Amino acid sequence: MNMLIIDLHQNSVVDYNTYEISLSNQLEELEKLTDWLNELSEDLKISPQTAFRIDLILTETVTNIIENAYDDEPIHLIKIKLQYRHGRITLRVEDEGIPFNPLERPEFEFTNNLEDVKIGGLGIHLIRSYSDECHYRRKNDKNRLDVVIYDLPQEQIKAE
Repeated sequence: MNMLIIDLHQNSVVDYNTYEISLSNQLEELEKLTDWLNELSEDLKISPQTAFRIDLILTETVTNIIENAYDDEPIHLIKIKLQYRHGRITLRVEDEGIPFNPLERPEFEFTNNLEDVKIGGLGIHLIRSYSDECHYRRKNDKNRLDVVIYDLPQEQIKAE
């Protein structure tokens, strides 16, 4: 496996299974996130289906943070950590935005009438739907969302 060691604002490897990236709260940073995820997915040989889930979850989460977490103009960092071990992928997204627990949001209500569709909440629905586990906590004035995705059938992971 290729090890990446670059400065903190780019990519850094904490150990052989943990990878981190810090992004600023600018929509342009989503391209950097996608490039990072593509490289990791290839290096770790993550299945295309799981890579899609990771990308969707992180893109939705980071977009929500960029668009909603800050009520001031300065640049803020969003820290993302990916841990990979025996088919279990843990994603951690941490920001210093306003307190927000996405798991407390009501379920998204689907409707057949476009006029009745409420704006907001679909991204959170997708995050919940594409994750195997999802946990939130506020610690040290930071929002922390932890998401677990299994790249193998759960029975196979438990056996290892």
